[in-house]
Amino acid sequence: MAVTGVGGSAGWTSLMMRGVSKAEGASGATASGPASDLEAVRKDGLLTFAKNAKKEAWLERLRQWREEATKSLGLTEEKLASMAPEARTKALQQVEDAVQRKIQDALETAREEGKRKGDQGGQVNVPQFVDLSV
Repeated sequence: MAVTGVGGSAGWTSLMMRGVSKAEGASGATASGPASDLEAVRKDGLLTFAKNAKKEAWLERLRQWREEATKSLGLTEEKLASMAPEARTKALQQVEDAVQRKIQDALETAREEGKRKGDQGGQVNVPQFVDLSV
């Protein structure tokens, strides 16, 4: 399979390398490493694999941001469970607001990076693929 037109931000490399850091042994293949990634590409195609990898990375980032916001507000699961419903709703809204600010900051950073690299319109830089697996 030949793939052409791969482009995008430098952050994409880190997504593709996620399996390499898990590699064990001489072959570099583990159940969750490069071999399973290759199998996923063969099964679903490169574009679907790339979309799923990006989605997984964003979900992990959101989880980390929620944890950071929760800790910064001094909240724990036990404290949330013991709060009155109104107070819990207010606390969870504060966490959600903090996460939304992080998302906006990340998008603005991506736009600025795109402008700095000369992309037109300052659009968020997304990898471009031509999937020839069909």
